[in-house]
Amino acid sequence: ALKMYQRALRLDPNSVTILQQIWPLSFRLDRPAEGVRYALKAVELDPSNQDLLNRLTQLLVDSGDAERALKLY
Repeated sequence: ALKMYQRALRLDPNSVTILQQIWPLSFRLDRPAEGVRYALKAVELDPSNQDLLNRLTQLLVDSGDAERALKLY
């Protein structure tokens, strides 16, 4: 499923809908770096998604990337 979402994202790189599906799937598949990358892109495209923004900043803090978390705040 992840590969299909990645292909879809290549066809439509600004699709928030695809990104909303792909970042949690990446985490479930134990690919946190990919998950963070896709979540950052989703927040960039839809900065009004406060829930995602909060979850992402917490993930960054938990992973030791406080600098990036502060930038999001």
